[in-house]
This record gives sequence, structure tokens and C-alpha cells, in this order.
Amino acid sequence: MKILDVPSTGKRGVVVGQGGRYGQVSRILAIPTNPRTTAQLAVRQSLSTQAKIWRTLTQAQIAAWNTAAAEQQTTPEDGQSGKMTGLQLFIQVNTVATLTGQATVSNPPTPGAPVGLPAITLTLANTAGVVSIKLATTGTMPAIALVKACPPQSAGISVCSKWRILGKCPAVTSGAADITALFTAKFGAPAAGKKLFIQVEEVAGYSEEIPSQYEGVVPAST
Repeated sequence: MKILDVPSTGKRGVVVGQGGRYGQVSRILAIPTNPRTTAQLAVRQSLSTQAKIWRTLTQAQIAAWNTAAAEQQTTPEDGQSGKMTGLQLFIQVNTVATLTGQATVSNPPTPGAPVGLPAITLTLANTAGVVSIKLATTGTMPAIALVKACPPQSAGISVCSKWRILGKCPAVTSGAADITALFTAKFGAPAAGKKLFIQVEEVAGYSEEIPSQYEGVVPAST
């Protein structure tokens, strides 16, 4: 239910507080399901692995990560954020590297200057029941761009917050980056009439830029 209260998130006894679209929300604690999907296990393994590697770094390397992290802010929550720790930045950088097929690093990478995303149009086609999902562009994509998506939604939905990382954006060929395989590997083939929400986010060094969002409804089969 909606309540008037100081903005808060997290568990307090059996009550969980969180921000909602129309204000503060409180609900009874519910233990979420744990399907242990391949993607979930991969991320958990990466987090565990990077935490172990951190303990093997030299003191000079740890100091370098702490210095780099002091220039980075954590993701704001309840209107508050703080400086990252070296461990947080180390895990963030190497987890993204793992998810995008890049080499992990022991030293903080040089902050990259973002080149920016080109003009992109989400194009959806449904030929004989086979859906294709592409990011059409005449520009050049950044060296590393993460693609995120929500599960297929009702066509009447206008806001989606259940974002999942699909992977590194494929290369642009014939004027489009085909993300069909990335999407279907995560959510399966979307049905006609379902609305798709896609985000593309440039990663430059250890800086993740504000993502650009695209949406569209899967057309009927032709």
C-alpha cells in the first residue's frame, strides 16, 4: 500500500519499503523464487571470482583502485549516493568485462572518453512467424555497448523497470545490429502484439553512460 513516510528501501522485520511510481510503498516480505538460471549463476560466479581475485592484488594495485573509485559515485538510492570503494569498482569493471567477453584486468583501466551512441531505430519484423529484432543505424557503434531489455510486455504498458543485461551489442552489418539471438536466449521468441523495451548503454573504460531506450510492438506475422 502507498504510505506517507521518509523515502526508504530495504527490509525492516517483515515489512519491505521501496519507491513506487506514485510514492513510497510498503509491502509484506515475500521470499522471491530462485530459479538459478544460467545467467544468474554466471553473474554470481563472476562476483565470487572477482572478490577472490581482489584479495590477491598487490597493495599498490589496491591503492590504484581506491584512488580511481574515489572519483566514482554509487547508483543513487532514496536520493542518496556516495563514493565507490576500490573493491566495488574492481568488481563492476570486471563483471561487465566478463559479461561482454572482454579480458578482465588487475589494474584500473584508463577512463575512456565516450563517443556517444549513433541515431538508432528499433526495427521489429515478423516473417512467417519468425520475429527479428534489430537496431538500425547508419552510424558507428561504440567499441563496447551493453544491450539490456525487459521481458515482453503488454502493448498497453508504457513503463518497464525489470531490466536484464542481454550482452554486448553485435557489430552493425547491412545497416543494423541484429540482437534477436541475444533477446531470445534470455526471454524466448516474443509473440505478436507484445511490446519490447530495449536499452543500449555505452561502456567507456570503467564509465557506464546513461542508456538510450527504444520500444516497439511486435507486428503480426506476414
